[in-house]
Amino acid sequence: MNQAESNNNKIRANPPPPTRSGATAAEESSFWSQWASGDSRSGRVLAIFNPTAGDTPAARDAQTALLEHLRMGLTTHGLELEHMAFEPMHFRQALQAHLGDDLRAIFVLGGDGTVLAVVEALKGAQVPLGILPRGTMNWLARDLGLPPDPEQALAELMNPVLRWIDLGRVNGHPFLCACMVGVAALLARYREQRRQQSRWRRWPALLVKALRLWGRYPHLRLHLVTEDKTQRLCSRTLVVVNNRLEPAFNVLPARPRLDEGLLALYAMRRATLKRLRSLLARLMSGAWSMEDVLLTETSTTVRIELPGTTSLPVLLDGEIRRLNPPLNFNIEASAIPVLVPAAPNSTNHLKNDLNARPH
Repeated sequence: MNQAESNNNKIRANPPPPTRSGATAAEESSFWSQWASGDSRSGRVLAIFNPTAGDTPAARDAQTALLEHLRMGLTTHGLELEHMAFEPMHFRQALQAHLGDDLRAIFVLGGDGTVLAVVEALKGAQVPLGILPRGTMNWLARDLGLPPDPEQALAELMNPVLRWIDLGRVNGHPFLCACMVGVAALLARYREQRRQQSRWRRWPALLVKALRLWGRYPHLRLHLVTEDKTQRLCSRTLVVVNNRLEPAFNVLPARPRLDEGLLALYAMRRATLKRLRSLLARLMSGAWSMEDVLLTETSTTVRIELPGTTSLPVLLDGEIRRLNPPLNFNIEASAIPVLVPAAPNSTNHLKNDLNARPH
């Protein structure tokens, strides 16, 4: 089967929604109203919740109320809500069983790792994703302009618009935010071990752990091969981001665009422990700049060679995987449909039009 046939099959698997005759322009601009009809049922929405997402058991218990509010909101549009727990074992098969022509969207109640697991399990099925942030970082939700509070995010997504965002891959494995190599992967493991702690205890502990690891973790010998050049670098950490970060950022970096079709590389050059402490202090105060000690590159494809390394842990959207180098990165432009607020509360600028996938 050639690429054109494959794309046509994807389109047939999720046909465009019918247009309701006599609807006003305002009604037609609503994502949910596109399936509204005289029938009491106009389709299904699936909610996937992660029982381990969030900071405390009380926060996880709040998912019950959130699911009920989602059900009530969808009922006003004639949509039925189904829900399933995110269980890593057999998750792909369980999700595939819920797919069908009448599935209008999938809501993910969780963090970046849960959203990534859903994208992987869909195996290319282009079902729009709505995110109700309940994870640790919620990087993707924030860059989509969603409020950090899941109830507020739900209110925004009751009148959403559809956009398409890019998908990064490394050795075939997808990521929506970033792939981190080196110290970052070890810090993520440490973070997961302390998931139950409050963030006010967890983040200072992470800062101390980062300083200790930085002094002990060896430099990686990296060969960075992009479309137009090859560079050699020794670094303890390298981050490949799905689209570029803002030139200056606070503790949590932001991406102005999620549909630019670019990979961005950020590598920490050699730095003494004293200099790293200074950098971390500036980061915490909001004075971090890309010009500090970062090597930055942008490309659509990247090859990272690590001579002498046969296997290493990497961090994909907060989840640890072990991959064999070389690491081959590429980006798939406008590959994932997402629901975003009609008036995003962030500086993110998604350029593609409602229900129209760019080519």
